[in-house]
Amino acid sequence: MNHFLKTGLFIVVLIQHLYFPDKGWTEPIPVFVSILPQKYFVERIGKEQVKVEVMVNPGESPATFNPNPKKMSLLSQAKLYFSIGVPFETIWIERIQSIHSNLQFVPLHDTQNPAND
Repeated sequence: MNHFLKTGLFIVVLIQHLYFPDKGWTEPIPVFVSILPQKYFVERIGKEQVKVEVMVNPGESPATFNPNPKKMSLLSQAKLYFSIGVPFETIWIERIQSIHSNLQFVPLHDTQNPAND
């Protein structure tokens, strides 16, 4: 767990410096995560530097997930999307990338060996 937190903090700081060098730490980076438990970790790692939105809210089924217009509007403002390899991401990430080409995807899972997800 400690390794996860250090890695996450490193990723947030690295992305801040590489992708947003002129912004400094003045305003939170709008980011998306797939599920609610991810939000907890990203908020703890990014603290006030991130504003986290959740793609699949509690009570929604990832199996039948279909983002509403409000969610797509928020997603269009996001700079980062932290993916974890859940099944609905396979379908939606490609669609989201085609619509929001400026959105950076940060995989937090093993993309080389999906069987270990």
